[in-house]
Amino acid sequence: MPWMPCLAMNSTQKPFDDPRVRKAVSLAMDKKAFVEIALFGHGTPSHSMIPPGHPFYNNDMKLGPPDIAKAKQLLAEAGYANGMDLTLYVPVGRPTRERVGLAVREMLKPINVRVDIQRVPWDKFINDIEGKAAFFTDGFYSRPTIDTSIYPFFHSNGSWNTTLWHYKNAEMDKVLDAARAARTADEQATQYRKFQQLAADDPPGVICYVINHVNAYRKNVKGFQSSPMMWLDLRQVTVQ
Repeated sequence: MPWMPCLAMNSTQKPFDDPRVRKAVSLAMDKKAFVEIALFGHGTPSHSMIPPGHPFYNNDMKLGPPDIAKAKQLLAEAGYANGMDLTLYVPVGRPTRERVGLAVREMLKPINVRVDIQRVPWDKFINDIEGKAAFFTDGFYSRPTIDTSIYPFFHSNGSWNTTLWHYKNAEMDKVLDAARAARTADEQATQYRKFQQLAADDPPGVICYVINHVNAYRKNVKGFQSSPMMWLDLRQVTVQ
C-alpha cells in the first residue's frame, strides 16, 4: 500500500483561504526532486493519491518542472507581490516528512516565500498541529478501494478532510458523488480523471509522491495479486 506524504494547506486559514496561494505553492513544487530528496529515488512522482500504475490514473496530466513565473503571478494577484513568511510544521521522528519539509523550504524561495520550519514532537503534532495549523507536512496510506482512498480526503464532508485541510469545492463534491454512484468501471474512470484535474487546478495540498511497491513470493504461492492501489490481495492465495 502506498504511503503518500502531503503538504497540507488549511483552507480556512490565511493565506491558504485564497485558492491562488495554494495553487502558487503547488506550482513551485518539484515532484521529481521530492522523490530524490525524501526517498533517495525509491518512489514515483504523482499528481494525485491515485498511483500511476492504477487504471484510473490520468495520464493526460503531465508532471512538468516548477512554473515559477505563474506561481509569482498568482501570488501577486492574491496580494502577495513581495512574497510572504510562513511557518511549516513537521513531525519529529518522521524522517521522510522532515526531508519533505526541508525540500519545500528551498522550493519556495524562488517565489519569495520564506519558510520557517518548526519540528514538533509526534504527540504534539497529532494534538495541536494536524488539521489545526495553517501549513504542515503530513501523510496517509491508500485504502483498499479507490472510493475510500479519495472521498474521505477531498469531499467537503469527508471524515479526513475535516481533520486535515478543511477543503471545500462544490465541483469536487459533485465529481466524487458521481464516482461513488457510478455503475461501471468506465464511468468511475471518467469521474476520477476529472477529480485529478480538479485537485491540480484547486489544490488543498500537494501529494509529493508514492513510495514504490515491490512484491516477492515463492513459486509455490498461487493466486497472489497486488491490487492497483498497491495492497496485497490474499483472498485467493494457496501454498502448494
